[in-house]
Amino acid sequence: MIIGHETLDITLSVSTLRNTIEKVLGVWLPPVPEDRFVTIKVQFEINRARGGAIHIQPEGVSKNILDLPPERLKRLIQGIVWRDEHFRGKTIRAISESSKYSEAQVRKLITASLDIKSYSL
Repeated sequence: MIIGHETLDITLSVSTLRNTIEKVLGVWLPPVPEDRFVTIKVQFEINRARGGAIHIQPEGVSKNILDLPPERLKRLIQGIVWRDEHFRGKTIRAISESSKYSEAQVRKLITASLDIKSYSL
């Protein structure tokens, strides 16, 4: 495996992969030459996760809003719920007091919930 700048090259031995698939999945595959290798090239972008962990995500893959990490998904849902409460007349302060979050956090999540496509909290 070679990790370059925004590129990941993974070289696999076809015979080793074949043997592993046969052993783990119990699927028979025809024999292949021992000296055959395949290289998979993937472009990626690096993001920081909560707590400092690094996420390597492939570029160009359509992102489903429900594929967010659990903590970000939770904040998105909180923002949507609080937005609906606020639009029904509940004040930011009342939402803040009932949820035990600061007014600034409530306001931030409500604002972010208005633009789900660019959601990046």
